[in-house]
Amino acid sequence: MASEQGQDLHPSMVDLTQFRSILASTLAAVVTTLTVTPATASGPPKRFPPRSFCFEFDGRDRCFVLKLPTGYRSSTPLPLVISMHGLGGTGEEHRVTTGFDQVADEQNFIVAFPDGVNNRWASGDSESENVDDVGFISALIDVLAANLSVDLRRVYTTGFSNGGFMSYRLACELENRIAAIGSVAGLIDNEVFESCAPSRPVPVIHIHGTRDRIVPYTGALNFFPGVNELLIFWGQQNGCVPPVNREDLPDRVTADNSTVTRLWVETCRDNTAVELLRINNGGHTWPGSTPFPLVGPTNQDIDASEEQAKFFRRHQLPAELIQASPPGPGDRPPVSLEIFGEGELEYEAEFPASLL
Repeated sequence: MASEQGQDLHPSMVDLTQFRSILASTLAAVVTTLTVTPATASGPPKRFPPRSFCFEFDGRDRCFVLKLPTGYRSSTPLPLVISMHGLGGTGEEHRVTTGFDQVADEQNFIVAFPDGVNNRWASGDSESENVDDVGFISALIDVLAANLSVDLRRVYTTGFSNGGFMSYRLACELENRIAAIGSVAGLIDNEVFESCAPSRPVPVIHIHGTRDRIVPYTGALNFFPGVNELLIFWGQQNGCVPPVNREDLPDRVTADNSTVTRLWVETCRDNTAVELLRINNGGHTWPGSTPFPLVGPTNQDIDASEEQAKFFRRHQLPAELIQASPPGPGDRPPVSLEIFGEGELEYEAEFPASLL
């Protein structure tokens, strides 16, 4: 594909020196979101609008939207949240719905919104059995950690509906890379549930409406357990003991026809916790987002993104699970990326060290 300057960037068409020169100059013009400018006393913090990136994994181009917080600096490792869309959605749609951009800026998180293959996640159902989404999320962590300043002890996943199901699968199968997980209106596929045996306690925050008719609060026989059964499992898995705390949150917005009850236990092994935000009369929705009446009431008393970010802040992986630091620039494997900016640029190369 030709660049916006009209030059063909395929390495075989130019010598290596010329290729690197063209690549560097084009990236400087296009990839402004990853160019880190140190803050100065005279200038405001650098703002990074969301941008889309792709890399090849398992024979497919896998894409994600990246949001860096305002004032990001390569010298300061930051938490990473990977937030996954629902069935039929995209990372960009999910980004807009959840409002995680603002939370990222306020709480200093890096957030990635990946796309599932055919707009769905391989959360355990047989229709997605040929897609390795557990491997993809692990690879996404590697790509981001190799090119950005990511605190690998503070990597978290969450998702809506099918994305929430995927988040639970990651808690079961990628528990040594994920510090804590969240799920909004998503449970766990029975086949994953039956084999789930993580090697360590995993902190969990779950948000679910009691009038959810797409992913029912009480579960669906032969498909997935209900909220209570699932969270009892995680309480046992995490070695939690009573008391279970309860708080009825203020009904700040009565017009949303719903209220929130917080139930949580934090007397668990390794300082983990299990928390439920039960949306009484809530539908199949992301609390705090724009209401969508067809799927039931959307609670406005809480912001699901903000609540999960606050929960994540309290948890990190044990230091011994971080086996090695991210590879240095000279050690990075080539990554096939497609970067969308003011124009389109397709190339196969490392993220240039100058962008870090």
